[in-house]
Amino acid sequence: MQTMTASTRAVGKNKLSMLIVDDNRDFVDSLARLLRHDERFGDVEISRAYSAEDALDAFREENKVAVLLSDIDMPGMSGIELIETVRKVSPLTVRILISGTGGYDEVVRAVNNGGIFHYLRKPCELDGICEVLRQGLAQYRVTSTEQELLDTTLKNVVRLLIDMLTFIAPEAHQRAMRVREIVARLCRRLKVKPNWNYDVAALLAQFSTVNIPAGLMERFLAEEHFSVKEREAIVRNARTVYDMLRRIPRLEYVAASVLYQHKHYDGKGYPHDEVSGKKIVFGGRLLKVAFDFDLSRQADCDDKQAFQLMFSRSGVYDPEILAALEAEVLGLPPGMSIRRLAITQLLEGMVTVFDIVNTNGVRLLPAHTRLNAEVLQRLVTISENHSIVEPVIVYSPLPAEVAN
Repeated sequence: MQTMTASTRAVGKNKLSMLIVDDNRDFVDSLARLLRHDERFGDVEISRAYSAEDALDAFREENKVAVLLSDIDMPGMSGIELIETVRKVSPLTVRILISGTGGYDEVVRAVNNGGIFHYLRKPCELDGICEVLRQGLAQYRVTSTEQELLDTTLKNVVRLLIDMLTFIAPEAHQRAMRVREIVARLCRRLKVKPNWNYDVAALLAQFSTVNIPAGLMERFLAEEHFSVKEREAIVRNARTVYDMLRRIPRLEYVAASVLYQHKHYDGKGYPHDEVSGKKIVFGGRLLKVAFDFDLSRQADCDDKQAFQLMFSRSGVYDPEILAALEAEVLGLPPGMSIRRLAITQLLEGMVTVFDIVNTNGVRLLPAHTRLNAEVLQRLVTISENHSIVEPVIVYSPLPAEVAN
C-alpha cells in the first residue's frame, strides 16, 4: 500500500490506482486498511493523501488513477477544486466526493464542474463507501475499455486516410510530411504540450489541396488574381474535407483546424465569417504559418526571403506564431526575440541575424555580430547617407517592449 506523501508518491505503473484524500488521517488510514483486505480490490493500488495539493502529485505520475475519493472540506485547496482540476488532467478518473458539512450549492457545483460519479455524506459506513468505490472502479474499467477501443479505431482511420493521400496525391503527402515537421517545431518553440490534434491536422490538411489544378493553390496563397470559378473550387474543396473530418468522432478539432488553415489573422480570407485574431482556432493559425512557410521554401526562397515575405504581409499571420517559427528556424536560444529595426533603434548588446549591407549589396557588418557603441555610431553615420538596407534584423534578450 502506498501513501501519497512528499517522500513516497510512486505507485505501480502497471496497476490501477485508487486515491483516498482527506485531511482526517484516521479516516483515510482506516478506509485504506479495509480496502487492502477486501478481495474486490486485490488488483488495485490503494494510495492515500492528506491534502488536495499532495493528491495532485498522483496525477503527475504515469500510473492510472482509476478512482478518486475526496473530502470536500480541507485546508487550502478544497475537494471541489481538486476534482475540477482532475477532470481536466485525467478525465477518465471516476470522481467521488464525501463531506460532513457540504450544502446543496456545493453539490451542484461538484456535479456541474467536477462531473462527480457519486456524492456521500458523513457519517457513512465504511462498507457502504467500499461498495461505491467498487462501482466506481467498474465504471472506470468500462469507460477506459471504450476509450482504448475508440483510440485504436481512430488511429486506424487516420492511418488509412494518410495512406489514401499517399496513393491518390503523392505530392500532397510529401507536403503534409513537411508541414507536420514545421508544426512540431513550432509546438516545441511555443512550449505547447504534445498534442495529437495538431499533428493529425498537419497531415490531413493537405486533403483540401487534392483535385485542385496545379498552381492554383500557390496563386491562392500568394493572393494573386483568380476567377470566381477557381475561388469556388478551392472553397468547395475545403468545405468538403471539413465535412468529412467532423463526422469522425474526436476529429472535430482537427476538422476546424483544417477549415481555418487559410484564414487571415485579421479576419480576411476563407471561411468568410467574423472570426479573427486569437478567436481563430489555434490549430488553424499554426497551419497557416507552417503551410505558407513551406510554400515559400518550395518556391526557391531561402529562409531569409521567406520570412521577409511573410512579415511584409500585414494582418495575415498570428505574429506570435510567425516570430516563434523564425526564432526556431534561425536557431535562436529560448528567450531570445527577433526585431526588425531601423538603424537608429538599435541598442548595444543586440546581435545581427543576417549581414547588414548597403544598397549596392556590399557587406558592412557580418551576421552574428554583437553590437557595441562604436559599431552603432559607425552604422548611424553611414545611414545618414541613406545607403544601408533597412530594417535591420537582430535578436536580443531584451523584452519586446524594451527592444521596440
